[in-house]
Amino acid sequence: MIKIIGVLLGFIVTIQLQAQDKPSKYTTDSMKVEGICEMCKTRIEETVNLSKGVKTSSWDKASGMLIVTYKTKKTNMDQIATNLNKVGHDTERSKASQKEYDGLHSCCRYREDAVH
Repeated sequence: MIKIIGVLLGFIVTIQLQAQDKPSKYTTDSMKVEGICEMCKTRIEETVNLSKGVKTSSWDKASGMLIVTYKTKKTNMDQIATNLNKVGHDTERSKASQKEYDGLHSCCRYREDAVH
């Protein structure tokens, strides 16, 4: 787990250093997003990729980390978190409402105490 986070942080630092060499319209950032299955992965990535200004996103099921490349003039990580809340996923920035969470398929219920 620590190795995965280290690799992700290294990737982000590399992207930031490259961005300093030449001006870019995009920035890359990350945040933790709750989810547990491949259906969650699809929903998270599709939601983020359909967000205005997002170039790419990738969510890692094992670590729960989402990496997003986006235009800062069009969106920000708080707006992306809000978009994920609307489809039932909690983030480190904000939580989905109970109604939104209840709309998830039963295999996607990450708040449940049951083992999946």
